[in-house]
Amino acid sequence: MVGAPDELMGQVGAAWVVPDGDAVVGSEEIRAYCRNRLAAFKVPRFVSVVSAEDLPMTTTGKVQKFLLVDRHRRNQSA
Repeated sequence: MVGAPDELMGQVGAAWVVPDGDAVVGSEEIRAYCRNRLAAFKVPRFVSVVSAEDLPMTTTGKVQKFLLVDRHRRNQSA
């Protein structure tokens, strides 16, 4: 989960989830799971279910979070 820009709050939680194996989940399912287990301010406002290939990675295998935030920002302004 990363902080994504928000006009009202300044920054809100955004999550990109890679399902395990052939599991099928939706973004609302994930948010409902989080609502039952996390404090309200920790529940991500935006959830995207993606494949592992959709995540921008460094050469050492870490997720480039700043690129995810940029992608989110472009999608929100479009």
